[in-house]
Amino acid sequence: MNNIIKRIALLAISLFFVSCLYGQNKICYVVFTHVEDFKSKVSSIGHLSPESATDYDPVKERCPYHFFTPCNRVVKFYRTYVYENPINSPDNPIVYKPVSFLDTIDYLDWDKETIEMSYKQLVSLINEINTHDTIYFIDRTEIKDGMIKMYPVKEMKSLY
Repeated sequence: MNNIIKRIALLAISLFFVSCLYGQNKICYVVFTHVEDFKSKVSSIGHLSPESATDYDPVKERCPYHFFTPCNRVVKFYRTYVYENPINSPDNPIVYKPVSFLDTIDYLDWDKETIEMSYKQLVSLINEINTHDTIYFIDRTEIKDGMIKMYPVKEMKSLY
């Protein structure tokens, strides 16, 4: 009996090390439909982008910042995510894929899946999203010529 337990423990440890060495990058995709007055919807993600493509400092940034605000007005839930690509960091480009890419992945449809959630459920969902190594936000209103834009984002958190 002890021999079996030792073998199982050894197998578990081996699998752990293999998963560390060959682990996959955990990716989360969040799809939403931005509306101009995003506060008019119960649950939505606001997408604030610059007025023009030249509204950024090319000495500091490769491209303009984009801000995303997942919210639910009813339960007073608000968070902020940012897409940024500063020059003094590794390149973090916006990714373009064909719309058919959405058929090949699992993604969270914020518009449909978060409407009835409580504040506590939304906090839990955001915490789960933030466990991923990479988070992409995909705005349906930006689909053009059969291509989607995927913004790699990070949640903005206060240092205080």
